[in-house]
Amino acid sequence: MNIADGSFTVRVEKAVLPDAPESSQITLPQHGSGQVNCNYAVAKKAYGLKLFWTRNGERFETDKRILEDSEATYRIYTDENGRDFFVLENAQMEVAGNYSCNYEYPDGQVFAMTFSIKVRKLEGPQDVVRDILFKEDYLSGTLSCDLSGLGNATMIRFFWEKDGFEINPNDTKYNISEDGNSKRLEVTEVNEEDDGVYRCVAELTFYPIAVRFNVKVEKSTKRVDFTEWSEFSVCDLQSKRYRFRVCTNEACLDRYGYVYEVDSEKCSEV
Repeated sequence: MNIADGSFTVRVEKAVLPDAPESSQITLPQHGSGQVNCNYAVAKKAYGLKLFWTRNGERFETDKRILEDSEATYRIYTDENGRDFFVLENAQMEVAGNYSCNYEYPDGQVFAMTFSIKVRKLEGPQDVVRDILFKEDYLSGTLSCDLSGLGNATMIRFFWEKDGFEINPNDTKYNISEDGNSKRLEVTEVNEEDDGVYRCVAELTFYPIAVRFNVKVEKSTKRVDFTEWSEFSVCDLQSKRYRFRVCTNEACLDRYGYVYEVDSEKCSEV
């Protein structure tokens, strides 16, 4: 203040803002929804503050998607008590980040409250595991899955796989069939190469569920247990001829269920 001429100088300092609270940690499930809210109603009304929301410092505009290439969306509203809400819907992994409600003062200062939002990947249950023994002597082996336990869950598709690779339904090595909720895979001409991990996989809306079969193949012992084949017989009236061999191992009945084996062929094939 200048006493001589009666003039004085007025200096206006910026408002002192309260300290921002520490960032709140929030975890949402993938495809789930959640909301955060900021209660700054008194100051907003008293000082005419402008509110804007940001993610990692970037303002949200009119587009209701969190990111341009994401299916996650958001909406903003203020309740009757003046609290400001940000609602995140259909959360995706890529939308994790720091979300802030920002209150801008007339002097340009901004008071912000931040929420660190993480998205937890939605995972299905662990595979049901079964140990299965195939025998070369049985020529084929069958795996089956019962999907009745899925109830009304939406199944996008179903498939079989071996050692992590999807089985082609047109592969003649396999016969794929179903009867209602029962799915079956028949492995034909079983041999040692059919050892492996098989899975029947039902892809649901958010995750797959599966039954895993750890398949071991027991090699045939017929070459040791049976005698050599006999000579073929003469052709019968049906133009077929036969040959025989006998199992000499004491465990034949338990192992094969029989002790005599018959092979036949058409005479025209000779």
